[in-house]
Amino acid sequence: MRIDTSMRPRADYQVIKTTEQMVWLIDLDKGSMSVTNDAERVVASVNATWPERRIIYRDSMGQWGELMHEGGRFITFRPTPELDPGEAAWIKMP
Repeated sequence: MRIDTSMRPRADYQVIKTTEQMVWLIDLDKGSMSVTNDAERVVASVNATWPERRIIYRDSMGQWGELMHEGGRFITFRPTPELDPGEAAWIKMP
């Protein structure tokens, strides 16, 4: 049996927290493709495990944003300025 790897993410990222509504992840910036540039695959992969949840991520520049999607299909990026460093203090940075 051959495994379909067409939607396996190329970006290196880590899921750091999940809730019933959201998944939080960070781009590990290890030299491979960024989460931003691999958004379609990242969204599909995250949605396969945590369906229909909002996906919030910290990009390789340290900025927080949301990967907007419908049913696991990436739509667009949305900045999340409402997430200030005080609210993100619980997140352990690598």
